[in-house]
Amino acid sequence: MKANSFTAAVFILWAVSLFAQYPYKPVPRTMIECLEQKEGVLVLKGMTKVGRLHGSRGGEALFEAKEVKIANSGARQTGILVRIVEPAGPDQAVREAETYIDYDEIDPLLKALDNFSKINHTATELDDYQAVFRTRGGFQLSLKSIRVGEGIRVSVINENDIVFCIYIVPADLPTLKNLIVTAKEKIDLMAEKQKSK
Repeated sequence: MKANSFTAAVFILWAVSLFAQYPYKPVPRTMIECLEQKEGVLVLKGMTKVGRLHGSRGGEALFEAKEVKIANSGARQTGILVRIVEPAGPDQAVREAETYIDYDEIDPLLKALDNFSKINHTATELDDYQAVFRTRGGFQLSLKSIRVGEGIRVSVINENDIVFCIYIVPADLPTLKNLIVTAKEKIDLMAEKQKSK
């Protein structure tokens, strides 16, 4: 019995030391991240700041148009970088996280934004409702009827499933949509310029 315990302890120590040699690398969730994390190639990144959205209870969301490509290759991905900066509390440091919205997710997100302003208690026959739109990278919009006064939650869920968020009022939805549209227009304009070369 003692030999089995000793063998198990040695195996666990060996496994831990082996695992410690290789740093944890989060699995890419978006196409931009997949290209950005390529090894053995020259990765080029381009970005244009688009603007920021201030939360109704503090904090902000920052938006950038983003391009990632491999030098001397046709490999290229575009999208939007979203960084959520939460408001700092009296005894808290500022917390922030970022994620990407891949280009192919932009149009569905814009359609969801159009629908968010129309959602109310008629969305379901039950007492309360919740509307959620999530991208593969962890950008999320959420509206709950049971949290009166909270507004719409704009959040980023990082690779450790920790949520970073700000809240906006429904009147801010056009501003949010405009930031996303502007980022998409910058990406489209860049793509047109590249085609004409």
